Amino acid sequence: MHTRRNEAGLTAVGTDARAAGADVVIDLRDLAEESAGESLVEATVASFGRVYQIISNVGFADKRRVGDFDLQDYRASNGTISEAFLGLTSPALPYWAASERGRVVAVSSFVAHIFGANDVIFS
Repeated sequence: MHTRRNEAGLTAVGTDARAAGADVVIDLRDLAEESAGESLVEATVASFGRVYQIISNVGFADKRRVGDFDLQDYRASNGTISEAFLGLTSPALPYWAASERGRVVAVSSFVAHIFGANDVIFS
């Protein structure tokens, strides 16, 4: 399990998963950092001996008002999402090939939560 920001939430989900019988390793990293995906895959292999599925729920939380967000900012945000996905999945490819069960579930988010001229925030 991985998250960048919410260690308490991650720990709570990990505790619930363990209580349900799952083997869980909690890992707090920022996938925007170039080496984070590779080290996360390595840690997974060290703990479980394999990687055959990744659920990539990469998001970008800039949390600025829409009027303060230009095209370059938007491109940078989406670039971060794409690079984090690539940085996580590329190191897993050899393990997927060996298992013949490699799968990725990709869910990404760049969402405006509040629609209004003065309070739209991208997160």
